[in-house]
Amino acid sequence: MNAEVTVPWGTFAAMVVKVSDELRQETAYEYYVDGLGLVKIERESPTQNIVQELTEVRDEPLQEYVQMFYDWTAEVQLDDEGGEHYFMQPQYDTVLAHYPTNGDISRVYTDLIRSYFKDKFNLELSDGARINGMHFTPGSGVLRIDLSDAFLNDLSVNGETEPYYLQVMADSFGYIYNAFYATFSVDGGAYSSQNITIDHENDDLIELSMYKDASKFAAENE
Repeated sequence: MNAEVTVPWGTFAAMVVKVSDELRQETAYEYYVDGLGLVKIERESPTQNIVQELTEVRDEPLQEYVQMFYDWTAEVQLDDEGGEHYFMQPQYDTVLAHYPTNGDISRVYTDLIRSYFKDKFNLELSDGARINGMHFTPGSGVLRIDLSDAFLNDLSVNGETEPYYLQVMADSFGYIYNAFYATFSVDGGAYSSQNITIDHENDDLIELSMYKDASKFAAENE
């Protein structure tokens, strides 16, 4: 969604991203301006409303906490009549991301995933591994993530864990953009390794774990 946004620094044409946090019952509207980056955040929750705005351009980045989802389990609740209701329960780490107001969001997420993969999984990405870009069209439900060839190579050498790392990125970045699915490409072309081929042009999609059928997930992981 596009809109005009006014902050103390000025009035701009902005891209608006809606982010829903069901865990905290919070909805945020993030305003991104070409050449400046993130200039405004509006947060709405049952207890309070918070607005953060760009007041001046300087070297200090805006800091934002991001949830990195690394595991999911299917849990069950019993209703008053003894019926079973399954739901997906996440395991995640909360990490701090730094958003320079005039910086490249792809660089921010590259640095974030590079640091997280090293600290969490002892996976060191090569210097050429990067996220080239992300594209989310509100209403489509699909987050498109383009990686560099070096990033693919770093993931593919891990064999069995390659799908897991892709799922971590799909769940974590998809949550930021309020997406239902994610798909991956490499330098604008198909994601193709010895283990996985993803045809992004024909909507070969990875479903975010939070939207998976919890009862089916439980049966498959018994």
